[in-house]
This record gives sequence, C-alpha cells and structure tokens, in this order.
Amino acid sequence: MRTFIGRPFISEPGLAHFGADKMPIDQIIKTQEKFKIGTIRDVVQKSDGSAFAVVEFADTPKANKVWHDMSRGEAIYTSPAVTGYARIENGQKIFSDWFGLHLARVGDPAYGVFHATLKETCEGDEQTCIKNLVASANLIIN
Repeated sequence: MRTFIGRPFISEPGLAHFGADKMPIDQIIKTQEKFKIGTIRDVVQKSDGSAFAVVEFADTPKANKVWHDMSRGEAIYTSPAVTGYARIENGQKIFSDWFGLHLARVGDPAYGVFHATLKETCEGDEQTCIKNLVASANLIIN
C-alpha cells in the first residue's frame, strides 16, 4: 500500500480510469498527469487489508472544483490503479509484486459504495491535516 505515497489522485471527466487498463505503463503514467488534482501523502492500512489514503489537493481551479463537488457528496467514490507482475489463475489476473499507479475519483466503484468512498476531509496546513486524517482513519479502523 505504501507504494501509493507520492502518486497522483486523479479525476477525469468520465469519472473513470481513462482506459488505463488497455494502456502500457509508460502511457498510463504520462496520461494520468493530465487528470492529476492531488497527491497521495500517506496511506493508513487496517489489519484486514483495507486502507485509507490521505490526499493533498492541488491549488488549481480544477482541483478546487472537484474538492467542492466531493465535499457536497458528489462522486465521492475512489478506485486504485495498480500494476505489477500478473499471472492468470482460475480465469482471473492475479498480481504479485504490484505497486500503485494512482487513485482515481470514479462514478461507479468496482467493489461497492461502502468500500471506496470519501470518509473525511480537512482544510488547512499539511501537517495538521495529515495528523487529523490519520487520527480519523484510526478511529474508523478501530
């Protein structure tokens, strides 16, 4: 999970992964920068494997609009994009030695609304927000 730290939080007009599943890795990395609205600053992981990302939004008109929309409860779902070494097992692609590419704002979460939603927000300086958001994640985890 820690491989997501420093990776982009993206939001594209279609609220999806911009077709990343059909692109080579170098094209994904280049394309995701077009939709970047923030940066993942930390990841808090539960013992059951679920995780929470702490995202710092950029100070741009696009990022500010997304922040405002998400704060109002619009399209608050997220979806991680990963890559790595994969093998097919029982008809499914299983990744090993994977790493995070980005976290995307999506309109339709692949694993249901309870697993991929915005849980908390914070406005203010980075250190205070990270401290508060990690504390909130720990409350949700416990």
